[in-house]
Amino acid sequence: MSWWSSFETLSRMQTALAIFISILGVLTLTVKLRADFIKKQSDTQRAIERAKIDKELKEQTATALRATTELDARTRPKPFRQRLCEVLASIDSKILPALKAGNRNFNGGITASQFNDLQKIASEPGARDFIVVDPDVKMGIGMGPEGVTYGVKFTVDPKLLESDPKTP
Repeated sequence: MSWWSSFETLSRMQTALAIFISILGVLTLTVKLRADFIKKQSDTQRAIERAKIDKELKEQTATALRATTELDARTRPKPFRQRLCEVLASIDSKILPALKAGNRNFNGGITASQFNDLQKIASEPGARDFIVVDPDVKMGIGMGPEGVTYGVKFTVDPKLLESDPKTP
C-alpha cells in the first residue's frame, strides 16, 4: 500500500468519523430535546393537577367557612327582645298585635310549660324593663289538653317592639 492510498483511507476514515460524530451530535440533540419536551409536558401536567387541587381546596375551604358561619349563627344566643317576643307569641299570637295597638296589660289562662317559659324569661337580668309578671298567679284554674292551666297577669312595655340599637 502506498502512502497515497493510506492517505485516502485516512481521509475516508476521517470523513466517516466526522459523519459519525455529526450523527451522534444530532442523536444527542434529539434525545436532549425529547427529554426537555417530556419534562415540560410533565411540568405542564403537574401545573394542571396543582391547579385542580388548589381549586378543590378553595371550594372545600369556602364550604367549611359557610358551614362554620351558619353554625355560629344557629348557636349564637338570640337577643332578649326576640326571645321575649317568641315566648309571648307562643302564649297567644294576639299579644304582640295588641301591644302595638296600645294594650299593655294582659291576663288569661296559660299552660304550665308556657307559664314556666314566661317566668324564666321574666326573671332574666334587665327583663323588668320590658315585662313584669304579677306574682298573684292562680294555679289550677282549669284543665286543658296539656294539663293544668294557670291564671296569670303580666304587663309588657311597648318599647319591646322598638328596634334595639345593639342588635343588628
